[in-house]
Amino acid sequence: MSDEFRTPDQLRDELRVQSRSYQNASVSRGSMGATINHLNTVLGGDQNRRRVIGWLFYDDVEGEIFEVHSSHVTNGQWQALYNWVSPYQDQGGVWRPSMQFIVECAQLLEYLVPVWSQRERERMIKNGQLELF
Repeated sequence: MSDEFRTPDQLRDELRVQSRSYQNASVSRGSMGATINHLNTVLGGDQNRRRVIGWLFYDDVEGEIFEVHSSHVTNGQWQALYNWVSPYQDQGGVWRPSMQFIVECAQLLEYLVPVWSQRERERMIKNGQLELF
């Protein structure tokens, strides 16, 4: 594990490369469940997890926010996500995500939340749900 934290764009690029190299990986349900649990805990729930996975593995479309359900994540993507989480068992026997994962998630949310907010606002204006003053 590197001592340097990746920028959101570096992380995105690296996870995409990894997911392609692991496209034929066999990922256990336990690994998937652990990955979901750690992503939800660190990112703040299902919606942010789905949005982060969407951003990491799918190209942006202007004005869109992709939410990718777990059933649409490929084995290669699961393996790349699991590697990113890098879970380890602490001295008390509790499984924890790596510090690098935690810090990179915080940086990712700092980067993405304003983008999501702006896109949601634009969608609401377009649909007449929000008026400009």
